[in-house]
Amino acid sequence: MALGIVLVEIRATDDLSRAQVLADSFHNAPAMIASGASPQDTWANVVGTARRLDVERYVVWLLSHVQARQISN
Repeated sequence: MALGIVLVEIRATDDLSRAQVLADSFHNAPAMIASGASPQDTWANVVGTARRLDVERYVVWLLSHVQARQISN
């Protein structure tokens, strides 16, 4: 679900730099999921990359948004 929201965010932004940073932050997630990595390890990788790219707060906010939607459904 988080990947879907990120893809929407990437498509919706007019800021190419922001789109690239988001794409870079989540780049390894699909391969990690496909290889059976735990959600915790996958998320740690995403957050670590986001931290390095100085968008950690935004990426964590996205996860919080996804979790809130899952709880309400």
